[in-house]
Amino acid sequence: MEKLQALAWFVLVAACVLIPSERVLAAEKWNTKEEVSVKMGDCTYRAYLSSDKTESWIYRVELESRVRKLKFPEKIQDAPVTRLGFGRELFSDPETSDYYISIFGDLLEPWHGVYGEVPGWGYNEEKYYIESVVFPSELKTIEKGCFSGMLRLRKLRFPKELAELKEYTILACDSLTTVIFPEKMKKFHSGAFDKCRSIAFISISSDNANFMTKQNFLLGKRGKTLVWAAPATKTIVIPGSVKKISARALKGSRAGSVVLPKSVEYIGSKALCGKYIKKVELKKGNKVYKIKNGCIYEKKNGRITAVLVERGCVKIPSEVKILGGGVSVMGKNIKRVYVPKAAKKKYTRWIKKHGWLGLDDLYTY
Repeated sequence: MEKLQALAWFVLVAACVLIPSERVLAAEKWNTKEEVSVKMGDCTYRAYLSSDKTESWIYRVELESRVRKLKFPEKIQDAPVTRLGFGRELFSDPETSDYYISIFGDLLEPWHGVYGEVPGWGYNEEKYYIESVVFPSELKTIEKGCFSGMLRLRKLRFPKELAELKEYTILACDSLTTVIFPEKMKKFHSGAFDKCRSIAFISISSDNANFMTKQNFLLGKRGKTLVWAAPATKTIVIPGSVKKISARALKGSRAGSVVLPKSVEYIGSKALCGKYIKKVELKKGNKVYKIKNGCIYEKKNGRITAVLVERGCVKIPSEVKILGGGVSVMGKNIKRVYVPKAAKKKYTRWIKKHGWLGLDDLYTY
């Protein structure tokens, strides 16, 4: 038995050593020692070719004037463009670099409020005039932090082969109102359109195998999972087919009210967070959750799920027994939180995390 365990351990270690990571594979795929470029009008596209020269990757766009329409080339040296953005392998220290670089060369730190959208702050100002983008038809990958601060961009139609919209794909494009998702999209991150607050219309092909859109909601294919809501939607009435609300589903939302259907069985971590929310409603007949004082909690174990801030205060219902993590905070400027004595105070981490909103103290009753 000991020999078998030792052999299993050896195989596991060997596998970890021999199987290269995705980043290593990506670095090996591209010839980053030899840059190629293409100039189209007032735009220069800097790129790399794959080692076998069957694909090309545009990592930088240089604008010489105010361009309204940014049209990417389909091919570079007869190699289809399949990747856009400044990839992690281009950083001097890919493992520790805590920022992104946009395709225009701007440094971005969304977690510090640096989005590259403030004119006169040293960002590439020509990008501010871009109104539309035409992507390469064979595009498969867009890097995090690729597009930011395009203040006049109004509509995006992604090519059908793009499989994923990563976190921070599009940043601070506040005139963006319409998004047509990729036909073959397999993954979507709720932070893909961070600080793009005007998105009011979203759509995806009915041929997509993983998602559907309805009433400006991005849903799972069968309509049972709420993945994301268009940020500009003022009143969110979640469809009655929804049983699961994904983590951070309302990220970036400017909604003032939210209505949850009685069908909901699971609410993910921080799924209902929204600083503009002033009213929340849970339809009668829900078997898993209950609402009181604007707070939503699980009936079975009394775990808090979401809280509504009213006049700077949150009053946790006396039925709540567990102040768990991942709690959705609806509203802003928390000043006081009233907690029932029966609740387990050791799970107050979510309250402390909102200290920057003005939390002064906890009060028990």
